[in-house]
Amino acid sequence: VNVNGDAPFVSSYTLPTNKTYYNGEILNFDLVFSEAVDVLGLPTLPLDIGGVTETAIYFSGTGTNTLRFRYIVKTGDKDTDGLTIGPLIGLIGASIRDAGGEDILADHNPPLTPYIQVNGDLPTIVSITPPADNSYTTGQNLDFIVEFSENVNVTNLPSVGLTLDSGTVAATYLSGAGSNNLTFRYIIQAADNDNTGPAFSNTEIDLNTGSIISAATSQNATLNYNGTEPDLTNILINEITATQLVVTNGPVDTYENTVI
Repeated sequence: VNVNGDAPFVSSYTLPTNKTYYNGEILNFDLVFSEAVDVLGLPTLPLDIGGVTETAIYFSGTGTNTLRFRYIVKTGDKDTDGLTIGPLIGLIGASIRDAGGEDILADHNPPLTPYIQVNGDLPTIVSITPPADNSYTTGQNLDFIVEFSENVNVTNLPSVGLTLDSGTVAATYLSGAGSNNLTFRYIIQAADNDNTGPAFSNTEIDLNTGSIISAATSQNATLNYNGTEPDLTNILINEITATQLVVTNGPVDTYENTVI
């Protein structure tokens, strides 16, 4: 760092704790200056997270010698070998000056941060495997296997809603916790029927006060399966077939004093 003797400069850093930060977690970067500074606008601190440039935004500290820049991990952020702090404070539309009006030296020499890692990934639904095409009857199972992008844990009884010709039902969580494949089962009832195949009644799994979370990070899974729904048109339920009346003996031409 070049110091001109007058301009405030970054003299040290207080960084986030070395660990992996997950979706929604906060990273605070405290830059300690050589003297107290005043902030106008929203200066920024560039971060390289997995090869993508992100921005920690000024959060607090004006009037002191320590400015805090904050970044909140978002879905999709990922850096397994440590993020990198950029060497130039962003001052577009903003300023950081000392009491005498002297601008800071925006370039600085941040430390290496190989152990401040980021994983903003959330479990997402990859596919749904439906029951085999067939005609199903009362007491038989309809099993739907929901594949996630990573292993997940489950509490209570989440469900997948289905619409039949006879009404709406739900395939309830059966098994699979700890893996990336969850099985949801509906047992066909006598009153159920569908001649054209059921349809999904929602676009996401209903948690029913339960949870589906990443087995690795405990982050909530994304439950929307819109776009992954399989074709169910050949899954028939208590199929109702039309009854054909066949007349084998027709009436004669003339009836007199006869009840037909």
